[in-house]
Amino acid sequence: MSCTGINALDPICVVATSIGHLGSSVTNSVFSSVATAFGNTADSAINWLWSQMTSSTSISFLDSYVVPACWYEHESLVVALQALKDHERVAYDASSPASSATDWHRAFRDISGLLRQFTADLRCGHGPEYAQDELFDTFVTNDIARRRRRAATVALGLGDQDDLSF
Repeated sequence: MSCTGINALDPICVVATSIGHLGSSVTNSVFSSVATAFGNTADSAINWLWSQMTSSTSISFLDSYVVPACWYEHESLVVALQALKDHERVAYDASSPASSATDWHRAFRDISGLLRQFTADLRCGHGPEYAQDELFDTFVTNDIARRRRRAATVALGLGDQDDLSF
């Protein structure tokens, strides 16, 4: 609205015109500030999310309270981990239905709870500092030799099938 001609002498017209420009200026300024703040916050959140996704490639989902470093020495852990591995292999097979991946994640959740309980019951106290490749290699070498001895004993008729329990 513009006060021209006779309306230029009308104080109400002059005040309304001044407030109108001031009102739209204030509104534009406030909106601009809010939009800028929102944009900066959204940008910050996206940058944080990307940094989390980038760094999450090295996150282990099973810590030493769920699977200790000496897991291979405990049959209950080996059996549960083998079941989880087999379930994953089948769930992601090309012939599996699309919903099988969801089933695998459900099984992972359930077995993680079992693993945590098994580990708590073991009380072996072997945390990440215990993880040494040579200990695992020694265990595997000894386990293979033990299994071969058992199999040979049964094959020679010096033992029975019950001796083959691993």
